[in-house]
Amino acid sequence: MDNLSPKILIKILNDYRNSQDYKEIVTSYEYYNNKQEVLDKKRLGIGEVKGTREVIENLPNNKIMRNQYAVLVDQKKNYLLTRPIGVSSENKSYQEKLQEELFDFKFHKLIKSVGRDSILANMGYIYPYIDVEGEFKLMKFDPLEIIPIWEDKLHTWLQGFIRFYKTVDYEDNETQIVEYYHMWGIDRYEEIDGELFLREQEPYFMVGDEIGNWGRIPLVYFRMDEQEQPLLNRVKTLQDAINSILSKFMDSMDEDSRNTILVLKNIGGHNEQDLKRIRREINRSGIIAFSSNPQTGNADVETLKVDIDITNYKIVLDILIRSLIEVGRGVDTNSELFQKAVNQMTIQSLYTNIDLDANEMETEYKVSLDILLYFYNFYKGYDHQSVKFTFDRNVLINESATIENAQRSIGVISNRTIMRNHPWVEDIAEEEKQVAKEMKEESDYDGVLEE
Repeated sequence: MDNLSPKILIKILNDYRNSQDYKEIVTSYEYYNNKQEVLDKKRLGIGEVKGTREVIENLPNNKIMRNQYAVLVDQKKNYLLTRPIGVSSENKSYQEKLQEELFDFKFHKLIKSVGRDSILANMGYIYPYIDVEGEFKLMKFDPLEIIPIWEDKLHTWLQGFIRFYKTVDYEDNETQIVEYYHMWGIDRYEEIDGELFLREQEPYFMVGDEIGNWGRIPLVYFRMDEQEQPLLNRVKTLQDAINSILSKFMDSMDEDSRNTILVLKNIGGHNEQDLKRIRREINRSGIIAFSSNPQTGNADVETLKVDIDITNYKIVLDILIRSLIEVGRGVDTNSELFQKAVNQMTIQSLYTNIDLDANEMETEYKVSLDILLYFYNFYKGYDHQSVKFTFDRNVLINESATIENAQRSIGVISNRTIMRNHPWVEDIAEEEKQVAKEMKEESDYDGVLEE
């Protein structure tokens, strides 16, 4: 495949940066990091020009944010990826190498971070590379910096990808870097005034004096599902509504005589302009000046009190939160049903919604992990081996019932399966060693007694 020219690369880059997809990913990260639409909230009133509204600065303008979206993202990530991914192979020697060299605790931390990306952007990326000491390493790429170039419509095979980012030197001078990763290596450009200027080309790795080549584009993508859209697209309107109802409620609680309904008695000037002027003066200074009229009676101003029904706010807020959890496919841990769940079947039913996304995510991740193995095996010189990946979901369990079921299963299924599902066992291999050690000690002790 021929490399893409700088003109084509800059067009792809500009089209992507101006696309709706990119804006949605940026917004998703902003919402997760508490930069939401409610922060732009303004209080508006009747303006001087008929039919217009103007910002009123001295009205209560609370900007309350309840970031239910971030809770939902973290819940999904931790549900599937809190516990290390299990790796098993019929080739036990190969399995041990994988556990020691690839799927260790560093990888567990890495995949959790990638998992958050795949929920926020629906695509997380891991870049395999060889460090200066010749070791196989993995690096996470920021989805906001990556433009995948797909070979097919189903997005299963990469033709290449673009990475764009800024560097800052010691004098705070920024440089926009654009890298194009193709089959034969990396072309690194500098973007200046909308044009790309080639700065260097480098191979992915060296084998002696020979340039190394992976045989495919070295980027492992981790999708949440086939839709390739941020989770925020499902729940943004609900998240905004939650913030809006909380903010408006606080505004209502903070209302005073400057912004309640006014009843004017025996005050001259009842046309629209006079009324607007009176309201503006009260909003600005909190004072209204008038003189009594002997012909019409004493002038007076009263406020019309509007009672706030807190119950209505609470009902609407509860509906919005439950709707966000349902549409976003999460678990409502504050629900009455969740608090009263006493058996494992009831508990399991509460995870039905979150399992829908977790099942999709697990399927996609298994494909991606198999792609990751390709690069590991390629560099290590290992033949392709069949590997099974197991995701241990972080489900609330009834420990007593689970242990009781485990005891009943002795002799029916293997001890290893029982251990895998026992709530107190974290490392099956280590537990098996400990059991074998204790059985040997007990056997030796019995032998001493017999003598």
